Amino acid sequence: MKVLKLFVIFALTIGIALGVSGFAQSSCAGGQDLLSVPIDNLELEADNIHLLLSELSSKKRVPIGLEVSPADDLSQTKTIRLAIKHGTLADALNSIVEQNPLYTWRIQDDVVNVIPLEANRDQLLRSVLEKKLEKFSIARGTSRFTLRQTLSKTREITAILDRGGVVPNNQTFMSRDLSPLGRQYGLEATNISVSELLNQVIRESQTKYWIVLRDGDKKQYFVLNL
Repeated sequence: MKVLKLFVIFALTIGIALGVSGFAQSSCAGGQDLLSVPIDNLELEADNIHLLLSELSSKKRVPIGLEVSPADDLSQTKTIRLAIKHGTLADALNSIVEQNPLYTWRIQDDVVNVIPLEANRDQLLRSVLEKKLEKFSIARGTSRFTLRQTLSKTREITAILDRGGVVPNNQTFMSRDLSPLGRQYGLEATNISVSELLNQVIRESQTKYWIVLRDGDKKQYFVLNL
């Protein structure tokens, strides 16, 4: 089943992206500093943009969020290669989107956000990411799986999904899904958009990567993973 295959990919690759537990927030304190992160003698190859970004996030300890284009089927192989002798994170990001021109990138909230070009965006996903949450809290010790479930069931997001005939598809395949977002990490936020919330989590906690997409034969499933 395609959905099952995607979740297995997410479980394995996001597990890689979360393998580094000691991220130093100050090393990427600002957008310009983030883009200047040095990359030397780095060679990566992956079957799609999601796999490559998650590995890049892990190796360089950089917070990255990905909004998947509906025109980009992650279950199909679209090999992306990254070979940088001496360069920066900006060079790496430019190389990645050149190889998959469905996407562009930007620095948002001191986090790398890779998003589809306007013509290639899923408007439902865009509405979800831009939606303001009146109030949202993450208790210390909250697991990644619990955050996915809780966020997907907020009334603000549920209203958008219901209008589009879409349902959340949250599954867990590995024990790491049940582990906390970070050591003693918690959050209290008001009037915050979903993208701002996700960016804040991966900027401040040991969890460094998020991805959002729609899946299913009729794009009927909303998938969020960290």
